[in-house]
Amino acid sequence: MSMSDNDIVKKTPISTVHFGIGKEIQLYPDELVIIGKEEGKEGRVPLDAIKRLILTPGDPHPSKLILMADLYDDEVEDATLILAEGMTNARDFRAMIPRILELRPDIQLDPARYGGAVAPGAE
Repeated sequence: MSMSDNDIVKKTPISTVHFGIGKEIQLYPDELVIIGKEEGKEGRVPLDAIKRLILTPGDPHPSKLILMADLYDDEVEDATLILAEGMTNARDFRAMIPRILELRPDIQLDPARYGGAVAPGAE
């Protein structure tokens, strides 16, 4: 049995952001995958399901960011999913944003400027 080119692309992330101990966000052509190796957790969100990505300072530690996604959902008006908590690698995440927007230019960013700048304390 051979693997198609599509299968090979699917196995290799376009971009990866490492943060915390054994945590990462992986960008694939059609989805974001959030992995917590220490907790043994993995979450997958199709890019076409994401309406808006929200990056906000954590509480009580503003430098530990929270990444959330507003999802398109006909049944729930405000379907927001927490993708990652305690994200400390804002620089690499900012570098991932243009790649996400290349794949899905309709995804909104909140705050709109976080493709280039992140909230105070999040550096």
